[in-house]
Amino acid sequence: NMLTLWVSPLVLAILYYLVPRLSGRPVPAYSLALGGFWALIGFGAWSGTRSLAGGPVPVWIPSVGIAATIVLAVHFLAVAVNLRGIFSLVRHSLVARFLALAFGCYLLCGVLDLATAFRYTAQWTLFTYVAEAKWMLLVVGVFTPAALGAFYFAVPRITGKAWASEVLIDQHLKVTALGVLLLVGGLLASGLLQAQIL
Repeated sequence: NMLTLWVSPLVLAILYYLVPRLSGRPVPAYSLALGGFWALIGFGAWSGTRSLAGGPVPVWIPSVGIAATIVLAVHFLAVAVNLRGIFSLVRHSLVARFLALAFGCYLLCGVLDLATAFRYTAQWTLFTYVAEAKWMLLVVGVFTPAALGAFYFAVPRITGKAWASEVLIDQHLKVTALGVLLLVGGLLASGLLQAQIL
């Protein structure tokens, strides 16, 4: 829940600030963004209890977490509608490529949360690396590229000097994406294998 309520709003702040700055257009639906933010704050804290399915707790506690995760789909839809324009900027901006990676991984986090929220899948993936894969996707796949994109955007404006090599920045992006793929993909594959064995 700490990651959901601290890392996600931080990443969303970076994305909602930089995407309009890079595109030169305002957020398409600001009221939708506001509703999505309050859905995250209101239901994000409760969504973590879904991982207790099958555990020694009353049945209503994981049920509330499952319901909160389903309601959080509204948040992810709001973010997808408002920030989908980032993909049109990736040809022109290296910063937009980092942000597009973070945005894509954030939406993938929402899909994985929703897929593993239901009682059957939650019990099936309990005590496996699937939960670690989801958290690594949030930290390494969402937060890291967003922070790097903000860094690559801010430093030239603060120092007044352009980056020495855009080729190295592009290579940094590729290595970051490869690291996310190997780490999250490996954890997810091993978690699903563990679930079959258990």
